[in-house]
Amino acid sequence: RRLCIRDRLQFVPWGEDGLSLDVMRRDRAADNGVNELMISELLLKAREHGVKYVSLNFAAFRKLMEQGRRIGAGPVARISAKVLGWASHWIQIETLYRFNAKFQPDWVPRYLVFPGVRELPRVGVAVFEAEGLGGRSRWLMRMLRR
Repeated sequence: RRLCIRDRLQFVPWGEDGLSLDVMRRDRAADNGVNELMISELLLKAREHGVKYVSLNFAAFRKLMEQGRRIGAGPVARISAKVLGWASHWIQIETLYRFNAKFQPDWVPRYLVFPGVRELPRVGVAVFEAEGLGGRSRWLMRMLRR
């Protein structure tokens, strides 16, 4: 059996001594574990090249998912976790969290800052575009201009 490596990882500089994962593409025909292997090899060699920190992925709503699945979680936390699980069918929320968890990272929260509630739809579209989840449809742009 032939090992298929058509997966691709691309890192960008993060500060003076870090790398941040920019692009992670997985060929559906590739063997399982190829990305994990490439990341593991990078982590093993990182210090030799002066890299102290590696940021893998932005795992959105990780804390909400963890809290909602704990025994004794309140109704709001449980519902939030279920909604996020449902949304994971279209947007990689749970899969990114599980992928990252394999490397036992130090979880560092990230925050989204925006000028006001009225700007939230525009900010949401920008976030979706930045994450590669879609472009700006004409219909959506007309709605946001109102």
